[in-house]
Amino acid sequence: VQMRNLPADAAISLFLGGIPVPLTSVAGDHVTFRVPPGIASGLYLLSAQVGSDFSLPSLVFLEAPPPIIGGVFAGLGVSISGLRMAHPGETLWLYVTGLGDPGATVDKERVRVQVGGVDQTVFNVTSNLDLPGHWVSFKLSPDTSTDQPQPVRVYIDSHYSDGFYILIQPAN
Repeated sequence: VQMRNLPADAAISLFLGGIPVPLTSVAGDHVTFRVPPGIASGLYLLSAQVGSDFSLPSLVFLEAPPPIIGGVFAGLGVSISGLRMAHPGETLWLYVTGLGDPGATVDKERVRVQVGGVDQTVFNVTSNLDLPGHWVSFKLSPDTSTDQPQPVRVYIDSHYSDGFYILIQPAN
């Protein structure tokens, strides 16, 4: 957030929808804050208190962060890596954060997986309260290219992850 005419040693507080938010940095006229967990995407009023003065509120739109793939697995503890390639037709599991709150149910119809630009068949999206993310299982399509490392991407609604590259064993 940019705040003009800040006194150098001002005590600054920010409020998002009336809730105090933790500041992560104040540098010149830029104030950075962390959105508290559990805040849903949408429109919020953002206001500031500088010393004893309050600002007029500004309307801000918060958007959920993109999903992040933490790993690709062929089974319990079997990581897809340079030592273990994925195989066409194999069921794989992605560990993904950013699909929803920990423990929340996510409808598999909202989730899409692509490997090398090819849509994959998603079987299930599950969560575990012991971990902050979700498990997404899918079948690796035989139509997926095996000629070089392929990016795996997860989509939920309009958000998508960066590519997580895996090697795929060519079919014999």
